[in-house]
Amino acid sequence: MLEAFAVPEDAVRTVWRVAVGVWPLAFVLGYSPVCVSRWGGTLGKRVLGMEVVRVRDGGRLGYGPAVLRHVTNLVANLVPVFLVPHVSAMPSVRSGRAFTTGRRAAR
Repeated sequence: MLEAFAVPEDAVRTVWRVAVGVWPLAFVLGYSPVCVSRWGGTLGKRVLGMEVVRVRDGGRLGYGPAVLRHVTNLVANLVPVFLVPHVSAMPSVRSGRAFTTGRRAAR
């Protein structure tokens, strides 16, 4: 499609590489922290009638604490995703066989 506009292929690759780096960063620093600091929650929380507040005084979070909260949630949700393949590949204590292959684990 971009050939019709005479855009070089190298430029297209560069645009995609930048987009792949910028969009996740924009999400991490943008959507959730901005919504939490400005309106007290993301769209889903607001629809459900929930609000994110400080324990100390019940006020809304600032942008910095909202970013920290969001990054903490991302890490807490990604750790199990990375651990499951490692745990399922561990050998069973009783049989010495790996859970996934059924073969004997090396000792």
